Amino acid sequence: MTSCSRLTLLGLMLPLIVAPGSLYADDGVPALLQFAEQYHRQEPQQAPKDKSPPAKAPAPKPVSKVGPTRELSVRQQQQLAAARATLREKEAQLEHQQARIQSLQKELTALRVEASDNVLSQQDLNELSKFASGIRQAFNLTPKEQQMQALIAKTQQELEQQKSEAAKAISGLQQQLTQLQDKNLQQAKQSDEAQVTANRVQKKPA
Repeated sequence: MTSCSRLTLLGLMLPLIVAPGSLYADDGVPALLQFAEQYHRQEPQQAPKDKSPPAKAPAPKPVSKVGPTRELSVRQQQQLAAARATLREKEAQLEHQQARIQSLQKELTALRVEASDNVLSQQDLNELSKFASGIRQAFNLTPKEQQMQALIAKTQQELEQQKSEAAKAISGLQQQLTQLQDKNLQQAKQSDEAQVTANRVQKKPA
């Protein structure tokens, strides 16, 4: 029973308590019983109304689409990281190859300079050969000394070949010069004879 209902009940019972002679109604029914019936008839009408707004159903949560996008972004990041790692590896290999090429080019240039510096005269080769022979007698030949000895032998052969070719060329030129000199002598002799003949013809009497 609410406080409002209690106050209503008390207000109805107060006249009955103050006037005891009125406990019975005209029809012989106790007034208190009539009061109870009236109270029960009035109670549903006086029931307080619940003015609180009806509870709203919770709104459905929107379906988030961040999951697939985030998963795709992570996959793309992984692919990008793998591609960058492959690119760095290729760049490192390329730098290594370029360094190797530069090193080989330097070695080739040094060998060419060394080969040009090793073109020696016959006298220098003889002295170097004697020096190598002395080293060979005192110590075992190292790979560098063996390479030097082979280079000396090769250079000696090239010099001998150049000398032979030069001698042949000189001999050929000498033969050509001798032939030209002989031919000139013959032409000079023939010219002299022709001049003598012409002089004789001119001196004959007419």
